[in-house]
Amino acid sequence: MTDFDGDSAYRILESIAYPRQTGTDGEHKAAEEIAGHLRAAGLEAALEPFRIWTYTNDEARLDVLAPYEKKYEAVAVGLSGETPEGGLECGFQYVEDGSPQYLTDVAGKAVLLSGGAGYETMRELIKRKAVAVLQVGQPHKLQFRGLAREPLRTKVGSLPMLNVRFEDALEMVKQGASRVRLHMALENFEAVSNNVTAEVRGTEFPDEVVICVAHYDTVSGAVGGHDNGAGTAIIVEAARCLAAEPLKRTVRIALCSGEEYGLHGSRHYVKRHKGELDNIRLCVNCDVAGMIIGTNRLDVTGPDSLRWYLECMAHEYGMGCEVRTGVYSSDNVPFSAEGVPAASFARYGGYVSEGHTIRDGVEDIDGEHLAITGRFLLEFLRRVGNAVTFPFKREIPDEHKKKVGEYVERMKGDHYKPLKRLPRKK
Repeated sequence: MTDFDGDSAYRILESIAYPRQTGTDGEHKAAEEIAGHLRAAGLEAALEPFRIWTYTNDEARLDVLAPYEKKYEAVAVGLSGETPEGGLECGFQYVEDGSPQYLTDVAGKAVLLSGGAGYETMRELIKRKAVAVLQVGQPHKLQFRGLAREPLRTKVGSLPMLNVRFEDALEMVKQGASRVRLHMALENFEAVSNNVTAEVRGTEFPDEVVICVAHYDTVSGAVGGHDNGAGTAIIVEAARCLAAEPLKRTVRIALCSGEEYGLHGSRHYVKRHKGELDNIRLCVNCDVAGMIIGTNRLDVTGPDSLRWYLECMAHEYGMGCEVRTGVYSSDNVPFSAEGVPAASFARYGGYVSEGHTIRDGVEDIDGEHLAITGRFLLEFLRRVGNAVTFPFKREIPDEHKKKVGEYVERMKGDHYKPLKRLPRKK
């Protein structure tokens, strides 16, 4: 039996250890690299393209002008908006969580939120003529890197948005900052992104399919070691093992991009393969993994029998882990929205607290700890894929359906369609 090789998984991770932001050259390079690893394992790998809005060359600055003067680092929230070329000079106000009672005097001001700007908050800020939004990060952490997702932009609208460090925001409020200058610039453009797919066909029940997914894209400027280069490497290494010894059931591989933009890649996969979904019995997702100092976690969207199966297997296998049920916010969701149960494998802790920042690297990941998740995931696939009959029903409990439905409703607004082939280069 071919063993999961943690050092091999780490080499795969190293080969894509650079920023892989959706729709950019880094993502395109990584897609080809991942496809190359799958082909080296003897699999036929394909790139499945889709269109998406993305951005590059993002920069941001924040200067307090009164009653004191100081320059602060900031991070642009992608696709949210831009300031005039010379910057935006305006008033400043801290509005806590953005509740309406704090928004009575925000016209013409940049507002500082203690958290993120959701739909209702953004709607009120636009209505009350605020001109920019600052969002506060976690204490002792770098600024969060993200973007204004398409449903927010299309349903509500957007303002220039910047993320600042907690410590900087605290100083601004304590010192009574009242006037600021914001500078935010980035290049927005329509791009092509890709999912990377492959298949290990089953030897006895080829029409019964388990799909393995992981996203390989990153936030702006981040290497994304934990989130989710590690998960990608684990799935690719598991695919290598399965290619050498196929299971009774078919295992499909979908390494998706656009997850950080709102699960775009997995949503496009589901659209493109709509006619094949009835054969998919289970989705196995791997998102966030590899840290040396960490703890294991399994999330189940599906029947109790799937949860119990994993819990019992963890005890038998000798791996401590937290098993949770509900909705894991990752590429498993579009499949569960179509009635496919899902199990998400992850390893949290330590450095992952810097996820979605430029500190999410590979320095505190090694092959041994990639293998903790990888070996367990591969063993699970082998048991399910070679079972005499499938161990659990293809069903989503009502309480999970409700949560999945709410999640999917928040993502609505994507108007792009999958591409049948890549456009020709001009």
